[in-house]
Amino acid sequence: MGYENTQYEEVIDLKDLCIFVLRKWKLLAGMAPAGALALGLYRTSAQYVLIGALLGAFCGAGLLFLRYMFSPKLRNAEELKGCYGYYILNDLGRPREEHGSRFEKLLDQWAGYAKEWDEEKQYRLMAARIQMAMEERPVALMVTGTVEPELLYETGGKLKEWLPAETFQVCIKENLTYNEEALKQVRRYAAVLVEKAGDSDRREIAKLAEVLRISGARVVGAIVL
Repeated sequence: MGYENTQYEEVIDLKDLCIFVLRKWKLLAGMAPAGALALGLYRTSAQYVLIGALLGAFCGAGLLFLRYMFSPKLRNAEELKGCYGYYILNDLGRPREEHGSRFEKLLDQWAGYAKEWDEEKQYRLMAARIQMAMEERPVALMVTGTVEPELLYETGGKLKEWLPAETFQVCIKENLTYNEEALKQVRRYAAVLVEKAGDSDRREIAKLAEVLRISGARVVGAIVL
């Protein structure tokens, strides 16, 4: 199928890039004194120490930019939507720190996340969106994706709790690309994809998307963790 030739259009979302870099502020904070120390050893003066700190921070930002640009990992939900046109059932990819700093919370708000995080409400919303998208009843729904099996079963299990059992038959299948049993059954199901920002490999997602396209299976939408 020529998966190795799959090309990705690199589009830089400046807002997403800035948030990505700022979330790594500890790296920038560590690079600044390292640069100051390195240049300070060359010539001991306040001016050189300041220049070294700025250069260190700049080098740190450059490394983060390269990591953002060339990482094969899925960046965010918008990338999944832009590449394949999948409806995003929900974007759960916010940081999971229970006691995040004020700075982290400001970044969350800038990224568009609500101040109050209610996981149960998010799953209820996803279940409602799936029901809205499916006109026929009953529905055979397959939850699949390239994420680790533990995450897939956890997410699929929670989603299953909020879908009416009398009209929705929900099964959870690991990555269809390598799942012979699931491949034989996929035409019978509507698919819900589960992927994880910063972890799911875009090349593996491309393989799965191609399998779904060839099979003719309906993709209801995607959940991004």
